[in-house]
Amino acid sequence: MSAVSQCLKSGVESADVCGLVCKLSHRLRLTLDISKDGSKGICVTKMSTILLLLIVTPMLLCTSDSFHIEDIECICSGTSAVCGGISNDEDEIQELLSQLLQNCSSTNDLLDLTLNIENLDHLPEYPFAAFKLQNLTLGYGLSVLNSNAFDGLNSSLLSLNLSHNDIEFFGTPLSVLENLKELNLDFNNLREDDVSAFGNLNKLEVLSISGNNLTGLNANFFENMTAIQTLILDHNENITSFLNISIISSTLITLSAKNCSIKGSLESDSLSGIANLKHADFSSNNLIRVNAFALDRLHYLETLKLSNNKIETLKNYSFSSLHNLLVLDLKGNVIKEIEEFSFVNLTKLKILDLSENKLEVFMEKYTSDLHSLEKINLEDNQIHVIMPGSFSTCGQLKELLLQGLPKEGAGGTRGLVIRAGRDFIQEVLGVRGVRMPVLCPGALRPHGLALGSPTFVVVIGNLLTVEKARVSFSQESHSYPSHPFAS
Repeated sequence: MSAVSQCLKSGVESADVCGLVCKLSHRLRLTLDISKDGSKGICVTKMSTILLLLIVTPMLLCTSDSFHIEDIECICSGTSAVCGGISNDEDEIQELLSQLLQNCSSTNDLLDLTLNIENLDHLPEYPFAAFKLQNLTLGYGLSVLNSNAFDGLNSSLLSLNLSHNDIEFFGTPLSVLENLKELNLDFNNLREDDVSAFGNLNKLEVLSISGNNLTGLNANFFENMTAIQTLILDHNENITSFLNISIISSTLITLSAKNCSIKGSLESDSLSGIANLKHADFSSNNLIRVNAFALDRLHYLETLKLSNNKIETLKNYSFSSLHNLLVLDLKGNVIKEIEEFSFVNLTKLKILDLSENKLEVFMEKYTSDLHSLEKINLEDNQIHVIMPGSFSTCGQLKELLLQGLPKEGAGGTRGLVIRAGRDFIQEVLGVRGVRMPVLCPGALRPHGLALGSPTFVVVIGNLLTVEKARVSFSQESHSYPSHPFAS
C-alpha cells in the first residue's frame, strides 16, 4: 500500500492533502508514527499532528498541481514536490521524473523533492541529471545506489535523507555532492565498511546514522569531513564501548549515542579526540560509573545527558573538568551515594536532574560550588532528609522539584524533612528577613517542612506559592532541640 494510501486510511480524505501532510511532516521534522520494528513505507503521522498540519495545507493547495503515473501519486507546490506509491518498474520511474520536470519546474526550479515509493529497489541511470535540487528524500525500501545516482546534483544538493531503506552502495555515489550539509542514513543496516562510501564530504555539517549495525567508528572517520558539527549514533546496539567511538574531530559540537549498548565507565580519556564538543547525550546505555576527572579534555562541554544508565555512585571529581557545563542530566539511574566533591567546579551549572534515583539524604556539601544553579530535580527518590545549608550557595535557584518522595507515614517510610530553614526559606522560597519560627498552623512550636500535596506554605501568616515544589508542614516535629529559626 502506498504512503499516501496509508495516510488516506488514517482519516484524511484528500490524496493531495495527505501528500502535503507527509511532506510537511518531514520538512518540519515532526515525529512520525513508525512502528517499533522499524517497518517501512508508512508516512502516517499521529492524528494530532495531522490535524495541526491541516491548518497549513489548504493555503498550499490553492497553488498546487497533482498528477499520477500508475500507482504513484504526486503533488507539486511552488518549488516542492512529494510523490508516494508503489512501483518497481524503472521505466515508470523515468517517466515520473520527466513529468516532475514538466509539471513542477515550468515556472520555478524544483528544489525540494520527496520520493517515497515502495518496492523501488534501485533508481534509473543518472536519475537527477536534469534537476537542480537542494533537498532530496528517497525511501522506502531502496536497496541499491549506483555511482551515478546523484550526478547533476553536484553543487546544488544541500540535504539528503535516505533513512528507512536498506541501501548497499556501489562505488561512492555521495562523493560528488560537494556542497552537501545534511545526510540522514538512519535505519539502513549499515556496517563499518559501508560508511567508506561517504567519500570527501568536506562541507557536511550533520550526519545521522542511527539504527544501523555499526559496532563503532574509526579514529580517522572524520578525516575528510572538515566541517562536521553533529553526529547522531542512536540505536546502534552493537556499539558497546567508548573505545569504539574514539573519533577525532576539531569541529564536532554535538554527539548523541542514545540507546546503544555502551557499558563500563566514563574515563578520563573518553572522547579525548573531540575536545570542542559542547553537547553529549549517552542516555539509555549501560554505564555504571563516572570516574574521577572523566571527560577531562572536554572543557567546552555545556550539556551532558547520562539518564537511564546504571550508575550507583557519583565519585569525587567526576565532573570537575567541565567548567562550562550548564546542564547535567542523571535521571533514571540507581544513584545511592554522592561523594562530597562530585560536583566541584561546576560553578556555571544551571540545571541538575537527579530524579528517579535511590538517594536517601541530600547534603549541603553537594551544592557548595553550584552558584549558578536555577533548577534541581529530586523527584522520585527515597530522600527523607534535606540537611541544613543544602541550598545556601544556590542564590539563583528558581525551581526545586520534590514530587514522588516518601510522604509522612507512607508505607512505613519516614517523611521528608527539610531541616534548618533559613537557607531554604530565603533561597528557595525567596522570603527575606524572617526572624520568627516557622510554625504549623495552630501549633506553638517550630517544625520541619515535610512533603505533602499542597503547592503552598504558610510563613508568619502569609500564604506563599511554591512553584513546582510540593511542600507543606509536618504534623510531627522533626526539628532540632534548638531550632535555627528560634529567636
